[in-house]
Amino acid sequence: MVALVILIGALQGASQEPPLKLTQYSHTAWRNQEGIFNGTVLSVAQTQDGYLWVGTTAGLLRFDGIRFSEWQGPGTSAATPLRIQSLLGTTDGSLWIGTGRGLGRFKNNEFKYIPKDGIGRVNAILEDSAGDIWIARSRFTGKAGPLCRAQGEKFRCFGLSDGFDCPYGEALTEGRSGSIWMNSYPGVCRWSPHKTDTFLPEGFKQGDTSRSVAGVLENTADTALVGFDEGGSHFGLEQL
Repeated sequence: MVALVILIGALQGASQEPPLKLTQYSHTAWRNQEGIFNGTVLSVAQTQDGYLWVGTTAGLLRFDGIRFSEWQGPGTSAATPLRIQSLLGTTDGSLWIGTGRGLGRFKNNEFKYIPKDGIGRVNAILEDSAGDIWIARSRFTGKAGPLCRAQGEKFRCFGLSDGFDCPYGEALTEGRSGSIWMNSYPGVCRWSPHKTDTFLPEGFKQGDTSRSVAGVLENTADTALVGFDEGGSHFGLEQL
């Protein structure tokens, strides 16, 4: 069963303490069997105009608080839906859309791919503190690398030639120092303006897909906590 659940909190007075508990929220659920979603829900984002966007394996839906409506980008139709892998609403009002074929931006009712050519599957999208857009990707061709940055109309990917030794990208986190951490298999890579680093669990080689990083939290500019998707020797939670 696949469902989308939205929690709605009552307005809080300035003097109300502590903050709302989970049990104080009302919620509404929409399920596949109700016919709202044609595919599995993969991502959810909200844009500055208040709309909620839901990405599925069969396309993109917009929720206005009452109903869901189907959105179709250029070159798509009900017969050839896009798999919406990732979504991000950014501070300039854009909706960034990561699909199984590339990256697009929807703003002011206009949609365009960035860049125009396909760049593989976009698994995650991040807006950093400077307003730049980063993506983590997989299933791409060439040697440009799995971590890419969009600065306006400029688009650049980082790979082995930049010292970035991760073959795939699954999730992104911005560190306190402005660095970008990218989850991969079976390790994690870090990009910063000054250097790049690759961290692997002991005894594993890059590209081993039997283990993956589940999450990263940067403690300081030099250390981070990395959670792996399974326990066992050299797995679980590790400090780098």
